[in-house]
Amino acid sequence: MKTIKIVGMIHEFGDIVQTNEEVEVKYGLEPGFILKKTGVKKRHRWSEDQFQTPLPLAAFSCMGTLAHDLGMRTNDIVKNVGAIFGSSNIMTLPSQTHQFARWGLFKDKMIAHINYGCGGYFAAIELMHTWLMGQKEGTRALLVLMDHPSSMVNRYETESLFSDALHVSLWSNTDSDPGYVVKKPFSAMADGDIRALSIDDGAWKMDGSAITKFVRKVPDMIGDRMGITDLRDFDIVPHQPNVRLLETLERDYGMPFYKEVVREHGNPTCSGTMIALEKFLQESQSTKPILAMGFGDSLSYGAMIIRR
Repeated sequence: MKTIKIVGMIHEFGDIVQTNEEVEVKYGLEPGFILKKTGVKKRHRWSEDQFQTPLPLAAFSCMGTLAHDLGMRTNDIVKNVGAIFGSSNIMTLPSQTHQFARWGLFKDKMIAHINYGCGGYFAAIELMHTWLMGQKEGTRALLVLMDHPSSMVNRYETESLFSDALHVSLWSNTDSDPGYVVKKPFSAMADGDIRALSIDDGAWKMDGSAITKFVRKVPDMIGDRMGITDLRDFDIVPHQPNVRLLETLERDYGMPFYKEVVREHGNPTCSGTMIALEKFLQESQSTKPILAMGFGDSLSYGAMIIRR
């Protein structure tokens, strides 16, 4: 029986750090307001030069690191990457994921790019999992999540939260590869008005109350969908919206939700869950299975179970 694993992960943030103080001065807010309101300490922006090159650079780093860890050459990994799956918050085409797939190492590889909100990247994960299950054993795929929200954030409600970030992970369908086993990935959209986030003249406008109301129901909806009777049997690694919302979920469900990424780096939008998963796996000694979940604008959500 084939086993789908995450073999390795890498991420990168924009190299320009934007402090709370800068945002507070820009919008005339009292000092300390952002930390009190959101729990976010800072956020990251791509420089113009960095935004043009992060995918190739991260791919070189990812392939090199993974090759070293697996005792293989980089080319040995690359030649077995049969497909690239991705998502981003950039609505225009070609997306950064498409541009990445055209890059020399991965020329002519199949690509699926899916984008419908901060839970929608689980559609790419679900599709990738299904695709790997149908391929010959030993096939690998790349998940690429590229986020550049600073190109569209020019309101306090959005600029105080979002960070530019990139996630790249290598997935495999063979048990002989090291890594973390992935089970039951799925994606869905909730019923209701999906216009919780809209884009007008290049600016993001969020209906924060609508998104919060939706998000507070998401863990229960995920539990029902996945047949989970008690969420406390899992370590919860969620999308990283803001610290205060995750604290609300902790009170609602009586258990901790991992939130160190958003606290230290802001909300990396589509990349957030996978970056948080990478950091949690590095930091935690827990032996519980992990429930990674995504949710957000467009009332999209999704989840998967990860076992060490």
